[in-house]
Amino acid sequence: MQNNSFFDFIFESLKDINRVYHISSLDISLKYRRTILGNIWIVLTYLITISIISFVWSFVLGASISDYFPKLFIGFTTFYLIFKCKKN
Repeated sequence: MQNNSFFDFIFESLKDINRVYHISSLDISLKYRRTILGNIWIVLTYLITISIISFVWSFVLGASISDYFPKLFIGFTTFYLIFKCKKN
């Protein structure tokens, strides 16, 4: 029985990055194939969500959107990445 670690799996996957890219793009295209916007829907939903949250909270906190949006974008992106990695 082979005893491979998680990092061995990651390094082996990075050696064949084209295969990982094609499998990922196929998964996304199959998931959104019947929508009007297609693959753009992922980015658009994310940006709309962050824009609404930053507008509301910058109004509540009295901060300018140009100061608040980048901070929220970085924090939300980090949280979303950790959440999706943990979920899958």
